[in-house]
Amino acid sequence: MMARQRTQPRPALLQVRTNTDESLALRQQLGFVFYAWTFGSVWLWAISGAAMTRFAREMGVPDYGFGVLATLPFVGTLLQVPATYMLEKRGQRKLVFLILGGLGRGLWTFTALIPWMLPGAREWWWPAMALSLLVTWSCAQASVPAWMNWMSDVIPRQIRGRFFGLRNQIGQPIGLVTTLGIGYALDQAAQVQSTHPDIMLKVTSAILGIAGLMGVLDILLFRFVDDPQKTSKPSTEGLMSMMLGPLKQPEFRRFILFNFTLTLAIACIGQYIWLYLFDVLHWSNQKANIMLIAVPLLVRMFSFSIWGRLVDRLGKKPVMIVVGIVSVADSIGWLLIGPDGFVLGYSLVLLAVFAWPGMEIANFNFMLGMSGGGRGKDRTGGVAHVAINSIAIALGGILSGLLAALAAMKLGGWSRDLPVLDIHLTYHGVLLLGGGVLKLIAVVLALGLHEPKAVGTRDAIRYMTTSLYSNVRGAALMPTRVVGQVAKWSYKLRPTLRR
Repeated sequence: MMARQRTQPRPALLQVRTNTDESLALRQQLGFVFYAWTFGSVWLWAISGAAMTRFAREMGVPDYGFGVLATLPFVGTLLQVPATYMLEKRGQRKLVFLILGGLGRGLWTFTALIPWMLPGAREWWWPAMALSLLVTWSCAQASVPAWMNWMSDVIPRQIRGRFFGLRNQIGQPIGLVTTLGIGYALDQAAQVQSTHPDIMLKVTSAILGIAGLMGVLDILLFRFVDDPQKTSKPSTEGLMSMMLGPLKQPEFRRFILFNFTLTLAIACIGQYIWLYLFDVLHWSNQKANIMLIAVPLLVRMFSFSIWGRLVDRLGKKPVMIVVGIVSVADSIGWLLIGPDGFVLGYSLVLLAVFAWPGMEIANFNFMLGMSGGGRGKDRTGGVAHVAINSIAIALGGILSGLLAALAAMKLGGWSRDLPVLDIHLTYHGVLLLGGGVLKLIAVVLALGLHEPKAVGTRDAIRYMTTSLYSNVRGAALMPTRVVGQVAKWSYKLRPTLRR
């Protein structure tokens, strides 16, 4: 008997899964998304490590100024409101991402050149640096709604956790090599700084300048990725209607409150932890880079794939709750690091490092699910969700940086010994402890999130503990095979795969 002929055309996405040529084209485009991060990871770890802190010191940034620098990425996020509105009106999310994303990366090179463009105005270096980074982060953050909404249509839903887990994982060894090389270069510069006063400025400027160029290469690879909805009709909604619509959803309000609190806890730490290592623990550049970036990179290299599979299997909510609790360990761990407590303290830090990719993947997948799909009455998501979520994160980050700057100004010379735990507490420690308390508050807020298909938190904990050994073992073996087979592992397109 002949099979009944279809009377309706297959959806485009299903055709991609069943047509060999189109399936191959999708795999190739996912490959560009995947491998672009090999360049992006160089940019990320170069601007996140000791080079940035040393460059800022050479530019004359005071302690409170690091709080200002911590706010800049979040201040720039506020531009996502007009960027989202223009995107909804005019579309062209690929073009928007390429232009704004390219500027957001390339302007790091401009920032690195400020000392050489203003050689006789050293007192203006750090204000010019702050202004340049404000523009840099504004461009970069304004490109986020376009990228999130675009990727929600490009990456099949069922493999997002694994895809982005492995995408981040491929950047870990590159970041490791980058970090070790930068740490070595900075220590070599420090050894001859007494005879060459400007050597540290020259080295850090070169590092950040090259990092900006590598970031641009990351963005340019997205030119080869198609936009599945590049011909979609523009929205007729007004700005207020577009922005207020998502806020009518109770689930979305809980989600952005969670992200606000979590960002308030961690935003300022990225700047002040480096000052803690240099000014309180007196670590060298190489040691700081190894302990704060290189070793955590190795841990994250193993844990990203593990957490990606756990998010796909267990759900986003239970992973966020478990990781939120475990992440408090680093707030105590850093304070315990000293001559007698290094092993225990650093073990707690690495425990939090191992768990944190689960938060990143789960949170990112929550946002991807909210950023795609529908318009009008059937609207379940859109770039407005991304923008509002980013504004909540921005407010948390701005407040975190300002509070940290205030603490640095008011408690700059304050210290106290805690004999019970043998902790020497400075204002850096106050920031770490305050962040730990806020993380626990964020966990309480996460309990109210709704995810019907997720397993219960207790069941998730049980599954994680019983399968941890096999997951770690599998992840430990992965680097030996990842170079040749990473694309195959990242996305397997099957005829029955649907978004």
